Amino acid sequence: MRMVFKERGRLWPKVAWGDSRLVVYYLGAEPEDVSVREAAEIDFEELLLRLDTGSSVYMTLKPRDGAAK
Repeated sequence: MRMVFKERGRLWPKVAWGDSRLVVYYLGAEPEDVSVREAAEIDFEELLLRLDTGSSVYMTLKPRDGAAK
């Protein structure tokens, strides 16, 4: 199940996928400029701002507990 919601005063929406957990990696120009966030939603406003400033973004789903390894 996908949910899209937009807050007042925001240009871009946030998107969430039910009970899935996302892991978002923001990679800057320097090796130590790395931010890792676990979230239930994608904040497109922050994602696009990071891309606009030259960062790289990598996203993946966190495996659910009990998932086959």
